[in-house]
Amino acid sequence: MEPLHVQYGYDDQTIAVVNDTYDEHKGLKVRARIYSLGRKTPCRQEQSVDVPRTPRESLHPSKNQRLTTTFFVKLDLRDAAGKTVSDNFYWLSAKADTLDWAHKQDTVYTPQAEFGDSPD
Repeated sequence: MEPLHVQYGYDDQTIAVVNDTYDEHKGLKVRARIYSLGRKTPCRQEQSVDVPRTPRESLHPSKNQRLTTTFFVKLDLRDAAGKTVSDNFYWLSAKADTLDWAHKQDTVYTPQAEFGDSPD
């Protein structure tokens, strides 16, 4: 429930800044750090962004293929003075979950056919 919130999109692997203030915010910086197992950082990206009055501004980070099966994404959003406005941490799998759409039970529950962290 942060007025400005940085988040990762599981569906399209984008990073978005969600703006619930309906005011424009200029000079913000989004920093993404991706960590593989063993605490190696294969990817660090920082991008300046002006967030419009609209509810969402999507950023498209470049892809990095050197990820381990399990990896971590640390996001932070800073204002023009460098103060942290929002941060988030994600534990992810390079292999996506597979949903079992044939056994969908209602509008809120779809079972998983295969979990992303299961062995190939």
